[in-house]
Amino acid sequence: MFKLESYITPILLSYVNRYISNLKPEDSQVSLWGGDATFHNLELNLQVIEQELQLPFSFVSGSIRELQIHVPWTKLTSEPITITINTIECILNLKGKKSTPNASAQAKTNKPKKPAGKEVEAPQGYVQLLINKIVSNIRIHCNNVILKYVEEDIVLSMNVKHLKFQSANKKWEPAYTDLSPTEVILRKIITVNDLTLCLDKRNASGKIEVYQEPMLYRCSMTMHLLKHYHSTSAKRASTTRLDIYCNNMEFSTTEQQVPMFLRLLMLLYALQQKKLKPEKQTDTQGTSASTSAADESEFQESWTDWAWSYVSAVLPAPWEEEDNSQQLESPKGHTLHLCFYVDNASVTFKVSETSGIERGTLYPQKKMRYNPMLVLKLQGLYMETVIHGMKWFSAMGGIGQAILLPVGLCSCAETEIIEEKHPINYLQIGSPTSFHMKDSLFDANAEENKGRKRKYNKSWDYHMTVFTEAILLERTPAFAFDYLYQLEVPSDTSSDILSDFGSDYEFSNFVEKSSTRVCFGPLRLRLCSGLFHRMATLRVAAAYYDYPPYYTDQLDPPLRDLRPPSEDDLNALTQFIPSRNVRITFFAPIIEIELMDHPYFQPVKGCLLKRKKKVSMTNIPPKSKVNLPKLTIECQFLDMTMNYPMYVNRLVHTTCQLKDAPKKLFDGCFTRKIVKVVGLCSRLLIGQKHTTILTPSSLSYCCNAILQPQYWWNPNIPHNEITFESESVTLNATNAKMMVIATIISKLIVLDSDGATKMINTTTMLLDACKDYGFPYMELYVEGIRYKKVVTNATTSIDMSLGCVKAFIFEKIDSKTTKSKKSIASEDIQQVLFLSGPETKSAGAAASKTKLKNKKNAEEIPLLTVTFQYPLSPHNQKHAPILLFNLQEIRICVDPLLCKWLLYHPSEIANAGKSDLQITNKSKSAAYQASVSGGSAVDTPRRIGTQSVHSSSDWEPIHVVAAASIVTPTNPTAGNEEQAAHTSHVDLQEKIYNVLRKWFDVWKGVFLQGDVSQSTIYFPLVSLSAVGSQGIQEAVESAVNKEHPPEMMVITLPFANVRSAHRQSIKKYLRALPVSVPNTVWTEKSSSLPWTISVSDLSCYTVQHGNKLTFLKPVSLSATIGLTTKPPKVENQSVADTSSKSATNNEKAAVDIGYLGICVHIDMSPIVVSTSEVQVYLFASILYGLMEVNDEAYCW
Repeated sequence: MFKLESYITPILLSYVNRYISNLKPEDSQVSLWGGDATFHNLELNLQVIEQELQLPFSFVSGSIRELQIHVPWTKLTSEPITITINTIECILNLKGKKSTPNASAQAKTNKPKKPAGKEVEAPQGYVQLLINKIVSNIRIHCNNVILKYVEEDIVLSMNVKHLKFQSANKKWEPAYTDLSPTEVILRKIITVNDLTLCLDKRNASGKIEVYQEPMLYRCSMTMHLLKHYHSTSAKRASTTRLDIYCNNMEFSTTEQQVPMFLRLLMLLYALQQKKLKPEKQTDTQGTSASTSAADESEFQESWTDWAWSYVSAVLPAPWEEEDNSQQLESPKGHTLHLCFYVDNASVTFKVSETSGIERGTLYPQKKMRYNPMLVLKLQGLYMETVIHGMKWFSAMGGIGQAILLPVGLCSCAETEIIEEKHPINYLQIGSPTSFHMKDSLFDANAEENKGRKRKYNKSWDYHMTVFTEAILLERTPAFAFDYLYQLEVPSDTSSDILSDFGSDYEFSNFVEKSSTRVCFGPLRLRLCSGLFHRMATLRVAAAYYDYPPYYTDQLDPPLRDLRPPSEDDLNALTQFIPSRNVRITFFAPIIEIELMDHPYFQPVKGCLLKRKKKVSMTNIPPKSKVNLPKLTIECQFLDMTMNYPMYVNRLVHTTCQLKDAPKKLFDGCFTRKIVKVVGLCSRLLIGQKHTTILTPSSLSYCCNAILQPQYWWNPNIPHNEITFESESVTLNATNAKMMVIATIISKLIVLDSDGATKMINTTTMLLDACKDYGFPYMELYVEGIRYKKVVTNATTSIDMSLGCVKAFIFEKIDSKTTKSKKSIASEDIQQVLFLSGPETKSAGAAASKTKLKNKKNAEEIPLLTVTFQYPLSPHNQKHAPILLFNLQEIRICVDPLLCKWLLYHPSEIANAGKSDLQITNKSKSAAYQASVSGGSAVDTPRRIGTQSVHSSSDWEPIHVVAAASIVTPTNPTAGNEEQAAHTSHVDLQEKIYNVLRKWFDVWKGVFLQGDVSQSTIYFPLVSLSAVGSQGIQEAVESAVNKEHPPEMMVITLPFANVRSAHRQSIKKYLRALPVSVPNTVWTEKSSSLPWTISVSDLSCYTVQHGNKLTFLKPVSLSATIGLTTKPPKVENQSVADTSSKSATNNEKAAVDIGYLGICVHIDMSPIVVSTSEVQVYLFASILYGLMEVNDEAYCW
C-alpha cells in the first residue's frame, strides 16, 4: 500500500542530515512520524556548506540551538511543512585565515552524495505531482540569525530577529500553491525583520573594548523570488528573479568604523577584480585550491533547487517516458535577474568623544558620546542586474533624490545651523520619485504579475538605443548608471575549452565589449567652510587605515623578457580589440563657492573636533542668518568619456615589438579621455541679486596617454598628449564685483575667513557689488583659445595660439532715472574699447574692400602663436629645442573710464551696528565722488594743461646717439670660501647662473625665432566712444575727425624680432608634435649663437587741437648676443692648456662650465626728442592720473 510518509520523511531527513553533522537519523525518523520533531545544540556541517556556497570565505564555526520540524500529516495537501530554526550562529573569515582544519580541502575531495532512493518504489501519476507540491511548499522560519565575519581586528556581525521563507500565489500572498505540469513557476516570499549590522574593533586578545553604534539598525525588507522551469524534471531553473524591497534604511558610521569599512570595500574590490590570493592550505592529499567551472556551477544551487532535483530524480515525471519528438523545448541557458529597491535611506557620519567611564561592572568601559557631523539622505534607490550565463551581464540603477546636509556644530566649533527646521544643504540633486520600482515584482503592472513570461533582449544595439541617458534619468532624476558586458562565444566552442579559460578570456580570441554609463541630473553643490571642515574630519578618519593590502600588483617584465608576438595574437587583435568605454554625464550642474566664514581649522589624528569654550549663553546675542556672497560655476552639459583596452598586456606586448605596427593596434594602446563642456558660465550671487560674470561658452579637453610607457623607446612616439580648445570666453563685472570674487577665491584657497567677514561687514563692497548702475563695467572677450602639449620619453612640445582679444569699459544707464526712453541717446552711453587685437592700421577713408580684406586677414592670423619644445633632461636631447612666437598688432587705450574702473575703492561703514548706515568715503579721487553722486562719467582725474603760445615749428629737437658694446664675464669659481659661509642664502644671480650652466647644451642650440608686430598705446584725456567702431583705431580716427578733437598721447611700440643663427627654416617641420628635424638642420652639437635682435620704429607723439606733435621720432635698435665659455681651472695645469671655447663653434660644450662670458653688441639709431610746454602739461596730467591709479591699487 502506498504511504506518503515513506517518501516525505526521507526527503526531509536527508536534507537535514546533509547540513547537520551530529544528527541521528533513526531517532529523528521516529519523531517525524509523530508530526513534530525537535533537535537541540546541532553542529553545522561546515564542509558541505563551504562546498555548496562556493564563497571566498571559510566557516570557523556554526551551530543551531534548536531545530523544529512540524509535518501536518492529516492536512499535508493543504498546509505546508514548517521548519523552525531558533538561534543559528555562524562565524566566517577569509579563506586561508585560520579556517577549520582541512575544511576547504575535504570539501573539494569528499563531495557529498545525494541520498539514493532506489529502495523506494516511485509512484505514478498524481502521486508524484502531489509530492512535488508538498516539497515546493515547505515553509522555513528562522528566529535570531547571527552571522559574524572576523578579520584581523575587524568584527562584522549581522543579526536578524525574524526570517520567513514561504510560498506565494500570483498576487504574492502567502499561500499553499499548486504546480502546473505545463508551466512550472515557483513564487516565494522571504521576509526579514529587524536586520542589524554592527562593525566593531577588537583588541589583541580578541575582546571588543568599546562597542560602536550599529551601522544599520532594525531594518526590515521583503523579497520576492520567482523561478521558471522548463519542466518538472528540470534540475535547474531557466529564469530566476529575486526582487528585494526595503522601505527605510538608516546607516551610521563613526570615525573608528570608517577605516574598517574601507577595508571591507577593498576586500570587495579585490574579489571583484579576482586578484585576491588566499593562502593555500596544506593537506596530505595535495588538494589544489582551484575549482573547475563545472564544479562551481554544480554546487551553486539553493536548498529548494536541491530538493526539487531530488524529487525529480526519485520520482520521474510521466512525460519523460514519451517519445523524444514530443519532448519540451530544451533550455537555452539560465537567466538570473536580481533587483534591489529602497524607498528611503540615510547615511550619517558621527564623531565620538569620551564622556566618562562606566563603573559597576567587572570590566569598566568608557562612556562614548557620538556627535553627528554629516547626513546623506537618499530617496528612490534601485539596482537591477541581469546575467545570462557568461555571454551577457547588465546592471543598472539609480537614485531619485540625494541631499547632503550638516548636523550639529562644525568641526571648528562654529554654529552653522541657525534654524533646525530649515537647514542649508551642501548638496541637492534630483527630486522625489516613485518610478524606481517600475516593472518590479512589487509592481502590479509588471510582466510577471500579469501572468506573462518576461522576454530578455540580449542585443547590444537594442540596449544602447532603448536605455539612453534621458530614459535612465526619467526613472531616477538624481543619478543613474548602466553597465553592460557582452561576450560572443562561437557555437562550436566546447565546454572543455571554456573551462580551460576559466574567467580569463585574454587569449580566447572571443569578441568582448564593455560599456559603463553614469549620468547625474541637475545638481547644486555648495562649497563652504562647513563642508570643507566636515569633509576634512572624514578624510582624517579615513587616514587611520593601516591594513596590509590584499594583493600586490606584479611588476611588468622588462622589454627583453617579453614573449615574442605570435601570428595568432596579431591576427586576432587586427580583427577586434576588446575595449572598455566609460562615459560620465552631468546635466545642468551648479557649484556655489561661498565666502569662507569659519576660522582656519585642520583636524589631525586624535583631534577631529575643536571643543567649544563654555561661556555664558545669556550674554551672547543670537546669531542671525547672513547671506554670504557666492560665486557659481554652472554649465548646461558636461560629458566625460574614457576608452581603454580590456587586456593591456596582450595588446601592448604585441604592438611594442613590431617594427611597423598597424595603425589600429597602435591607436588601441592609448587611454583616451575626452571632456566636453557646453554652456559654461559663472554668476555672482549676493542675496537675491544675480550678476553674470562669465557668459555661456563651450570648451573641450582631450588627453591621450600611452599604456605601459616603459616599453616604448622610440622618441617620436607621444606618451601623453593634451589638447584644450575653447571657442570664446567673455568676462564682465564692475571693480566691486571683481573684488568680491577675488576675496571669495583667495579665502577658498587658504580655507580661512580671516579679514573677509570684517571687510564685508565694515565696508560698502557688498553694497556696491549689488548695484548695476553708477559703476563702470569691464568686459573681456577672448576668442580662439587652443593649447596642445605632447610629451615623449625625452621631449616636451607645446603649441598654443590665441585668436583675438577685445576689452570694453561701459557704464549702464538706469532707465528709471530717465524721463522717457526717447531721452536715451547713443552718445549718452559710455562705452569704450581699451584693448583690441589683432588690429591692423587702416585709414578712416579707406575703401570698403580694403576693410573687408583686412578683416579677413585679421581673422585668419591668430593674435598670438607660440611653439615651445625642450628636452626633459639636458643630457638627453632627441629633438631640437625650439622657441617660436608671433604676436600681431595690438591697440591699447588707457581711457579715463578705465581709470575710473581701476580707481574704485570701497568706503568704510561707520557705526555698522546701527540701522542707518553712515558712509564715510575715503576715496582720494574727486572725479569718482562726483560720478557716484550723479556727476559726469567722463570726468578724469588728470590735470588738463593750458594752451601754449609757441608754434610747434619753434621747438628744437634734441638728438641723442647711443651705441654700446658690452661684455659681462662671470666667474663663479672665484670666492668659493666666501660663498661657503652663506650656504643658507643663494642669491638670484647664482640661481640664474646654475640654471644656465645646467641647461647650457640646450639653450645654446635652440631654434629661436620671434616676431612682435607694432602696437599702439593711446592716452586720451576724455573717453573715446566705441559705439559703431570695429576697433580702437577706428574709434580714435572718429574722435580726431570731430570738430573738437580730444587731446591724447600716443606711444607706438616698435616692431621687434629675434633670430638665432640657424639659416634653414623649420616651418615645414611644424606640422606634428614633437617637431623632428633632419640631422642636416640640427644635431645635438649644433649651436644657434649668435642671436640677433632687431627693434624698429619706436615713437611717441601727441594729438592736441587736431594737430599731431612729435615727441619721439622713430628709433631703431639692433643687438647681437654672443657667448664664450671656459672649463674650470685644474691644479698643475698651465694657462696655455686652457683654451677658450666659443659657443658659435660646433664643438660640444663641457658639462661643467667654469667661465661664462656673454657678449652683447648694440647698434642704435639717434634718439630725437622734441617737446613743448603744452606737451609737458599733457604728460604731467597723464602721469598724475597713472600714479593715482597705481597708488590706489597698491593700497588695496
